[in-house]
Amino acid sequence: MDYEVEFVSAIEAIGESDWDALAGTDNPFTRYAFLSALEVTGCVGAETGWEPCHSVIKDLSGKVVALMPGYLKMHSYGEYVFDFAWAEAYQRHGLAYYPKWIVAIPFTPSVGPRLLICKSLAAAQQKVLVQVLMQAVQTHCERHSISSWHLLFADAVGLSCIAGSGIDYAARMGCQYHWRNCRPDTVDVGYKSFDQFLQHLTSRKRKNIKKERQKVVSDGITFREVTGAEITSHDIHQFYDFYRMTYLVRGQPPYLTEAFFQSLRSRMPEQMCLLFAMQNDVVIASALFLKSADKLFGRYWGASANAQRRFGSQLNFLHFETCYYQGIEMCIRHGLKVFDAGAQGEQKLLRGFEPVTTQSLHFVRHDGFRQAIGQFCLEESANVNAYIDDAKGYLPYKSHQ
Repeated sequence: MDYEVEFVSAIEAIGESDWDALAGTDNPFTRYAFLSALEVTGCVGAETGWEPCHSVIKDLSGKVVALMPGYLKMHSYGEYVFDFAWAEAYQRHGLAYYPKWIVAIPFTPSVGPRLLICKSLAAAQQKVLVQVLMQAVQTHCERHSISSWHLLFADAVGLSCIAGSGIDYAARMGCQYHWRNCRPDTVDVGYKSFDQFLQHLTSRKRKNIKKERQKVVSDGITFREVTGAEITSHDIHQFYDFYRMTYLVRGQPPYLTEAFFQSLRSRMPEQMCLLFAMQNDVVIASALFLKSADKLFGRYWGASANAQRRFGSQLNFLHFETCYYQGIEMCIRHGLKVFDAGAQGEQKLLRGFEPVTTQSLHFVRHDGFRQAIGQFCLEESANVNAYIDDAKGYLPYKSHQ
């Protein structure tokens, strides 16, 4: 064989230059700085149930030519493709569903590259690499009694490559809501202002959004945006207190540590936008956005305990403004084409976020369960498609009425 496949337990074993040579640095979640920060700050590791197990292909000269970020999982938390029912079914039949192996970005339900292959190779060589990698993964799972492996939130390139590899997989659809900086009657032409965006909404929906935003203004709330190298260690510390609160109010520990966010500030600040909501010069909420060349990603937010008590049921207005409307303003201001504000949240529909499909692939070793899960995914996909068709009817744009 002309290639060697390894499975490594730390991204450090691959190195930043080799990793980013294939992953690039535009997508913030697949770059070395992000994934390494998760490992070195203890957000992932054997003790968290997220044990790094990255796959690496090298050619005969030792050059890294393909990668996949992978993790051995002893639970199904933090993935956002929910398979708890599958694990329970395994248990009822006296079988072990864990460990499983996932190709994913921890705690990040965002579609992006998962299969990272040297782009300078010819198409035929890339196809061979995929075949080599798929066979190595199958062998690795059998050798280590891993029940299954799962490719989560893969982009079209990765899906296409694996779809042609001959592996018997189940394709599972999902739905998210993204805002597009593009008027419905045009192609790739961005809005000039938030008001121009509103003009493309129906009168009633436009009034509702204005009312929500005015509520925040009436409460005397202003916003301060800090980006890139301007973000200080104190800013991250203040943000983290709010982020942590979103978990503690539900009696759960946060997935991510302050050290993780501090590492991002040190190593990839150019892709960070930090927003503070202030009332009477006191910061009461915060949100952290990451960005690529053409996308904004909203992932982390939180409000102070005092704000949560003071606003009560009205906290939604602060959340919508901080996490949605301010993000839309950022996209318009910086010319970003898409705003991915995170998984779930049907309330985004009424605010101009359109339903989009996501896809994950699932490779199950057990014959009976492979067939049952495949059938489940087929039926679920039909329901997801029907849901998306229905959801489009709730969009606020005039062209959807």
